[in-house]
Amino acid sequence: MRNRDLISKPDWTPATYEAVAAERTAPSQIIVIPITGEVRGAFGIDPRTAEDGTPVWIITHLPTGHHLPRDFLSRDAAVACVQTLEGLACWTMDDPGQTLRHPDAPLARRLVASAPGNRVA
Repeated sequence: MRNRDLISKPDWTPATYEAVAAERTAPSQIIVIPITGEVRGAFGIDPRTAEDGTPVWIITHLPTGHHLPRDFLSRDAAVACVQTLEGLACWTMDDPGQTLRHPDAPLARRLVASAPGNRVA
C-alpha cells in the first residue's frame, strides 16, 4: 500500500507523500511524484497551479496515489470535500480498480462532482 505510514492521521498534518501519474510518452507506465502537502485519513491535499494559471488545491487518495478528478479553488473547499468523503468505505481500498468497483464508488463520484468550490480538472 502506497503512503502506508501517513494514512489515518486524525488531523491535517504536513507531509510529503507519493502520487502517481501515467508517463506521457508511455501511458502504460506509471511515474511516482513526491508531493508536499497535508494529510488526514486516506487523503492528501496540496496547492498547485493549473495549466491555465489558476491556483487550485488537489486531493490525492493516499493508498493508491491517484488524485481525484476535480481541482478545488481553495483549501477550505478541498478540506470540506474530504470531510464529506471520509465515511465511505471505498476509500479503504488500495487498488484503484477495487476502489472504482466498490458499492460506494458511484456516491463518491457524485459527491466529488457536486462538491462546492470544485472545477473540472
